[in-house]
Amino acid sequence: MNPGLTIVLLGNSGVGKSASGNTILGRQAFVSKRSFKQVTTKISDPETETVFGKRIAVIDTPGIFGSERDVQRCCQEVLQSSTPCLFLVVIKIDRFTTEQMNAVEAAIRVIGRDKLKHSYLLFTGGDVLDNELEDFINEDPDGALGRYVEMFGGHHVFNNENGGQGQVRELLLKSGHLEDAAADLPERRIVLLGLPGYGKSASGNTILGSKKFKSESNFNAVTTQTVSASAVVDGRRVTVVDTPGFTPGQVLSLKNLFYEIMKSIAEASPGPHAFIIVVKIDRISEADVILYEMLPKLFGRDAHKYVMILFTYGDQLGDQNIEELIRSHKCVERLVSEFRYSVFNNTKRGDRVQVKDLLGKIDVMVTANNGEHYNSEMFYDVQPLDVQPLDVQPLDVQPLDVHPLDVQPLDVQPLDVQPLDVQPLDVQPLDVHPLDVQPLDVQPLDVQPLDVQPLDVHPLDVPPKDVPPKDGPSLWEKFVLWVNALWEELKEWFKEMICILEKFLSKERQCYARVV
Repeated sequence: MNPGLTIVLLGNSGVGKSASGNTILGRQAFVSKRSFKQVTTKISDPETETVFGKRIAVIDTPGIFGSERDVQRCCQEVLQSSTPCLFLVVIKIDRFTTEQMNAVEAAIRVIGRDKLKHSYLLFTGGDVLDNELEDFINEDPDGALGRYVEMFGGHHVFNNENGGQGQVRELLLKSGHLEDAAADLPERRIVLLGLPGYGKSASGNTILGSKKFKSESNFNAVTTQTVSASAVVDGRRVTVVDTPGFTPGQVLSLKNLFYEIMKSIAEASPGPHAFIIVVKIDRISEADVILYEMLPKLFGRDAHKYVMILFTYGDQLGDQNIEELIRSHKCVERLVSEFRYSVFNNTKRGDRVQVKDLLGKIDVMVTANNGEHYNSEMFYDVQPLDVQPLDVQPLDVQPLDVHPLDVQPLDVQPLDVQPLDVQPLDVQPLDVHPLDVQPLDVQPLDVQPLDVQPLDVHPLDVPPKDVPPKDGPSLWEKFVLWVNALWEELKEWFKEMICILEKFLSKERQCYARVV
């Protein structure tokens, strides 16, 4: 039977190629161990397995340095085959050294730059990755790793210690070699509630298989608002809603819990399948007890249908049995008798068994609820406060004895209006005396006629120059003629001005004579 996909693992020695092949196949098909010597010394025969309904063949190769020609021949044979192929260039999560860079360059030469669309960069060591893979890539100081990532068709990360098959499914989905059947599987929406420092955010990251929520080991609330994140977990889409941790003071307020749950229902629209109450396994405080006692008031009689308990810090159990620890706290024992519970060790995020156990119990709960999820109408039907109905007695209202008013008519007397004694005004005529107006003493102006003497102007006596005769007057002669003509005009103008001035003085004398 021909495989539906051939995967070829490439890279330097000791980066986890063989372990990645075992993770893909779900069995120990290749020898994988920590050693200073090269474990895989030749190109392996294809190992075939059915993974998520698809027949997959995996080929492991030795370290690319020293075997580049043989590996290139193998890759060309795979490319010439009619079977779809995927080349995985494996890099260990660590500082991107020159040696790793040279290994990637060698793999690119083997595959061919034009065939990189069929290739993915596969990072191993996901169990020691503190942040998201994208953050690790962007933190490379030289930026070389980011440039190589852009050259390939995609990139992915494997946790070969305890990552499970979910990461394999995600790789096949991302690379386009597996149809997304998650849409046909029932989605699960989960809301995490509890006190700060109890591991709500860390539990959300464990469920989703990657760091989606900010998580720190302290008792202060790292999550300050209701947030959600989604991922494909074991073939289905899972949405987790992380809520702010309630401080002990807030837990005492049922109103605060009521509003926080309302917000989480809206974030998990159209409604969550399960509310997970996160409890720290070795720390049961008074605030926890108060919170547990409020659960029936918050969810009513249907609380057991939608609420689960998740004990965190399972790594601190040691040799102690969880059932023994539960029996040591009466409050917890009563709580577990009413609700399903599960245990998480968030230090082993790759342990998918604990996640499958939790999702399996949620599936049982959803099946018991006929596949229905919790909704806002159910929540509004529950009284958030324990209010006792008031015993209200009807008022004994007696009719008022109203008598008609005894209105007496007013004794109105007519007003005695006396006529006013108006005396005529004694108006005396004003004693007006005529004004004594004295005529102005106007002295005649002593105006003397102007003694204007005519100017004694003699025409210019210009001796003729000894100039040879020319036709017509010379320039100088023209100038003399012009000056003489101008002088005649000026004399006429002066005469007119003297006449005008004499007429003006004559009129002034006549006016003065009339005034006097």
